[in-house]
Amino acid sequence: MAEYRLKEGQDLSLPFWGLGSLTITNQTGHPAVVLPNGFKIGTPASITFTGKLFGEAELMALAKRNQEVTSFHKEHPKI
Repeated sequence: MAEYRLKEGQDLSLPFWGLGSLTITNQTGHPAVVLPNGFKIGTPASITFTGKLFGEAELMALAKRNQEVTSFHKEHPKI
């Protein structure tokens, strides 16, 4: 298994098909937040933001800012 390391103060964001971010954060303890990111071929898509260790406050501020400048959290799939 490949080893990935975040540098001090570095944030990581991955699309849902990325490097298996849940596996990485489960092993390293880095905080993560998943937000809606529109639709891909009619299916809801998400983006994961991963922060530095003990960086929950900064990560939540980033998530809040993302929702302030996008409207993905207000969208619903067409039925």
